Amino acid sequence: MPHSILDIVAGTPFWVWLVLVLCVALGLSSSRPRTVSVRRLLVRPLALFAVSAYVLFAGGSAGHLAVAVWVLAVAAGASLAFLRARQLPVHPVEDAPGKVAIGGDLLPLVAVLALFVIDYGFGVLSSLDPALTARPEVPTMHAALGGLFGGLFVGRGLTLFWRAQPLAQAA
Repeated sequence: MPHSILDIVAGTPFWVWLVLVLCVALGLSSSRPRTVSVRRLLVRPLALFAVSAYVLFAGGSAGHLAVAVWVLAVAAGASLAFLRARQLPVHPVEDAPGKVAIGGDLLPLVAVLALFVIDYGFGVLSSLDPALTARPEVPTMHAALGGLFGGLFVGRGLTLFWRAQPLAQAA
């Protein structure tokens, strides 16, 4: 039975839209220069990475190929994020030990929205055609996309953390 986009959107649970609002808020907060503690540089990226891993493993449909693809995609995303995050301005904050000023970046907004769209799309696909999502290439593609964007968060967070740690101690 055909479904229109309006039917799909109207049938989406309310909590999913709350998650979207949270994703946009988190992404927008990263787009502006701000002062943060060095530890906080890891919290959000690791949480979003954990979500990426949870989505892969929670369904129980992740075969060995999907897991291997996810690991490779995480490495690729982390590498790309490293290249970008090493160019972001990071400065110590005087009179605020353990804190650094970092430049704004749109990458987290793009990545978190991409993760949302990917997971939403695969959720819709699995509800409309469960037989299609049971095919091994579908969870593998989901793993690849989720791993890539999850890796972007981890790579960015770790790179900023490694760059900020000596600066925060010197302040």
